[in-house]
Amino acid sequence: MILWWCYRFPFDLLDVVMPHMTGVDLARRIRERKEQAEILFLTISREYAVEAFSVKASGYLIKPVRKADFDEAVLDCIRRLSPENRPALMLKVKNGLQRVPVHELAYIESFNHNRVCTLADGSAVETATTLAELMDELKEYPAFLRPHRAYIVNMDFIRRLTSCELLMTDGKRIPVPPSRYGKLKNAYLAYMTRT
Repeated sequence: MILWWCYRFPFDLLDVVMPHMTGVDLARRIRERKEQAEILFLTISREYAVEAFSVKASGYLIKPVRKADFDEAVLDCIRRLSPENRPALMLKVKNGLQRVPVHELAYIESFNHNRVCTLADGSAVETATTLAELMDELKEYPAFLRPHRAYIVNMDFIRRLTSCELLMTDGKRIPVPPSRYGKLKNAYLAYMTRT
């Protein structure tokens, strides 16, 4: 069963200890690029286990590993990557509809009766759908919140939060009204400690 699933999803097997960088360093680079990936470490080295989970690793298996444990870990990764677990928004755009995977949506900004949706790869999609309508569609996903009346942000793309702004991973600065800072900080801390 594992082999059939593996052909449906591209994958690589890496070790933690490699010639020019550690597997954790590589995983950190993958996360910085916002690639949708499940990272499963399979290694003889125990020393990087804590660091591995700082890059949101799906698992850390120590060799020799039982086949049943390996199969279970790989199947868990595959389930999380399957299409039914990867929801998308259908956005009304100028010449029709565009499907945008929810996990790729970094933030939405409102300008002059249009909303600009910035995606993980830096591209943008314009839609006339209101922020209220978009937030209503996104409310079931805990990563999204409204730090300001003109923005919706995906907390996975926040690099830094201060009392006056959010710094996003692409360098965008989003203002935070003083009245919303406390609530925003609590929501961000709660989200980051559960993911």
